[in-house]
Amino acid sequence: MIYRAVFIDTRIHAPNFLTHLIGFVLKLRNLGIPDHGLIRELSPALAGSLYSGEGHSQIYHEAAVYDLAVRHALETTDMPQTEAGIAGGKSNAETLVVGWDDGPPAVGDRNPYYLPWAMRGVLEEEIVRRELGDECRVLLKEFEEWKPTNKGLKDVKFRLEAVKSKL
Repeated sequence: MIYRAVFIDTRIHAPNFLTHLIGFVLKLRNLGIPDHGLIRELSPALAGSLYSGEGHSQIYHEAAVYDLAVRHALETTDMPQTEAGIAGGKSNAETLVVGWDDGPPAVGDRNPYYLPWAMRGVLEEEIVRRELGDECRVLLKEFEEWKPTNKGLKDVKFRLEAVKSKL
């Protein structure tokens, strides 16, 4: 089984809506719930360094990354595909973003409606509606406070405005 996680260097990047959203979606993927292509749609805006370019290789120097991989390999047998697996779980935004099954969309494949459609799909999942309402409220608060600085991230915020009411 593949464990999906995201590495966020908190010395360079303070957690915000986008990091929380990615951690949230990866938690769902780890439970066997589809992300509806959300990671694929966010990937072009997240490619490369978001800020100064600093920290590109910091992941290699973080012992927690290796500890997480070894713990998962040695301590995990089969992940239950039940909703009980999420009941006591907590979102960890400082977990590791891997979604290799779908590459980012090619320039000609980009459709601005895919991102809000994917987000709507994630929010309509039964387990999200039933058990993760509190986390969705936190995401909404972070979305409203989020002030993206570059063109790609501003575009992401604009496109997600369409599903803000679902959060």
